[in-house]
Amino acid sequence: MRFSQLVDESRIRSDLPGADKRSVLVHLAVCLSEALVAIGFEKPGVDATEILRLLLEREAIGATGIGGGIAVPHGRVIGLERSIGVLCRSVAGVAFGSPDNLPVRLLVGLLTPYEDNAAHLEALSAVSRFFVRGTACGDLLAAPDSRAMVQVIFSLERQP
Repeated sequence: MRFSQLVDESRIRSDLPGADKRSVLVHLAVCLSEALVAIGFEKPGVDATEILRLLLEREAIGATGIGGGIAVPHGRVIGLERSIGVLCRSVAGVAFGSPDNLPVRLLVGLLTPYEDNAAHLEALSAVSRFFVRGTACGDLLAAPDSRAMVQVIFSLERQP
């Protein structure tokens, strides 16, 4: 799985508002909820409020800030058939409990099938493989808008 298979152009936000972790997660949950609707997943009870609960539950286990200004808040959804993600760039950057204590500017929100451990790990691995590229974070932060962020993703994925 490639990063671009998780996050398509319609699921990239270059201007995610929020001054603290919780407010950023609220906005991220809304983006993820909209992404579910866009792929036709409309299950009663799985809305932005429930997604926020899932994200906060995961954060309570351990912070999803991975360092380098990146966080990967994620949750597992019963009945979801495939993993889906959103890429959001924080306007201000927020403290996220990252190991390097850097503010998080790039957030990859993931929802994965509750019943499929392999899909969950595959999605996390795709994110990791994408960001291990030395310029990914800097290039995404330098992109002027979400359309340019899409171009960065495809450009980096074409590299060997």
